[in-house]
Amino acid sequence: MSVSSDHNFSMHNVYHYANYEVGKIAKMAIWELDICSMSLSFSKNSYDIFELNVPASLSINELISFFEPAHCMLADDAIEEAINNGKPFDLELCLRTAQNTVIWTRFKGSAITDAYGKHISMQGILQDIDKCKKREIALQSALSLANERNKRLQNFAYIVSHNLRTHTGNLQSMVDMHNHAQTMTERNEIFGHIQSVSDSLNLTVKDLEEVVKVQAEISSDKKIIKFETAFTNILRALSNNIEEADAIIEYDFSRCTAINYIPAYLESILQNLLTNALKYRHPDRQPIIKCHTYLKNKHICLIFEDNGLGINMARHGNDVFGMYKTFHNKPGSQGIGLFITRNQVESLGGSIKLESTVNEGTKFTIMLT
Repeated sequence: MSVSSDHNFSMHNVYHYANYEVGKIAKMAIWELDICSMSLSFSKNSYDIFELNVPASLSINELISFFEPAHCMLADDAIEEAINNGKPFDLELCLRTAQNTVIWTRFKGSAITDAYGKHISMQGILQDIDKCKKREIALQSALSLANERNKRLQNFAYIVSHNLRTHTGNLQSMVDMHNHAQTMTERNEIFGHIQSVSDSLNLTVKDLEEVVKVQAEISSDKKIIKFETAFTNILRALSNNIEEADAIIEYDFSRCTAINYIPAYLESILQNLLTNALKYRHPDRQPIIKCHTYLKNKHICLIFEDNGLGINMARHGNDVFGMYKTFHNKPGSQGIGLFITRNQVESLGGSIKLESTVNEGTKFTIMLT
């Protein structure tokens, strides 16, 4: 039975139409590179991915230039390795379309060899995987955040167990000593120690309540907060401390004026850092405290620095944000403020870094979002 050329033409059109529709649904284009002439051809679906209004021929270099700068080198190296050594590649790269839209793509290719083993061409696919990739990134971010919170919870549980066990152990010892005391004088003296331990236990419980409060407030609503408004409120609240220290406070929030954040957290962070700078000022010079914000890779950064006593980072660097860690003999130092500050920052996905030099000062760099 013979098949007419018209029928063949019809089937050919149906085949290509079916491929186009499948590619459109999958947001996938097929590409082929002739290694000898380095000419590149794409299936029709590529125009949708590149957001080109009209069909356009692209060179291999022009194709690579569509990828974001951080990924251009990966694509270029992969193609060169495939041409020279026949190594296939399967990459996930960010691409910037003709309409300036940045999307995640899957860029896959492999070399085709002739009967003599020579690489004569390359074939592959370019697929828009933006929605799937962003869901994957969001899931990984959520899992990382959950893991970090779990670690902090385990650490907090250890602190609670250790600190309360220490206090209750001391109380038990004092009670036993009180019960075995021979004279009223001994009992009164021991009772004074019991009262001291009790006061310390009460303070510890209050500190732990503050840490629990940090975790409980994570679900609080975020609001747009102006940095200058929040900071000047803290300055007013600490005006007596500032006057007593004769401190110079400099601030500049012009490079990033506001943030979407939990108000109580931002106020607590600013207050803890300012209180810290005032408390640990250098006795031989006027305190100068500087605070400013800026944007870095779409993240809001807060810088807080002073010219105070500083911290020996070689000795205490790993303990700076630990609970009940203090590094100067200052009255009222409890070692709870920076612990709470770090928990507040990290609970919302941020980070806090400290640089310090003894007798020169301290600088906090906080990535808030």
